[in-house]
Amino acid sequence: MIGGAALTTLLGPDSTVWAAAAAAFVLGVGFGLTASPTLVAVQSVVGWDRRGVVTGANMFSRSLGSAVGAAVFGAIANATLADRFAHPPAGIGAELPEHLDATSVVLGGHSQSTQPAVADYVRAALYDAAHHVFIALAVLAVLGLGALLLMPRRSERLTFD
Repeated sequence: MIGGAALTTLLGPDSTVWAAAAAAFVLGVGFGLTASPTLVAVQSVVGWDRRGVVTGANMFSRSLGSAVGAAVFGAIANATLADRFAHPPAGIGAELPEHLDATSVVLGGHSQSTQPAVADYVRAALYDAAHHVFIALAVLAVLGLGALLLMPRRSERLTFD
C-alpha cells in the first residue's frame, strides 16, 4: 500500500495513463494483500464460537472505513478546488465557471468563449486536488503501517463469558 501510495504522489500533470494505471494497480494489490491477513489476525484471537462475530465486525469496519474514507478524501478534493476557484489569477477570474460542477464544460471545450488559460487553470486545480488526496492516502498508508507495527506479536485467545 505504501508503494502504491508513493507512486500516486509521484504522478504529475504530464504522467501517462499507463503510469496512473500502474500506480493504481500497485495500490490495489496492496489493499488486496492487507484484507486476508487482517481478517486472519482478528479471527485468531477468538475461539471458534466467536469467529462469525469478529468476521462480521471486520467486514462492517471495512465498509464503514470505506465510506468515511471516501467522504474525507472527497472533502480534501473539494476544499482544494474551492480554494483554487476562490483565489484565481487576475486575468481569468471572470472566465471561471460559477460552480465547481461546471468544470467539465470548460475542459470539454463546449463553451466557445473559454480561453486556453482558463482550461489550463482548471486542469491545474484538478491536479492539485487529486495530488492532495494522494498525499493524504500516503499519510494514511504510513499510519496503517505504524498501527501494524504496534500490534502485539502473540496474544492469548480472548474469552467472552
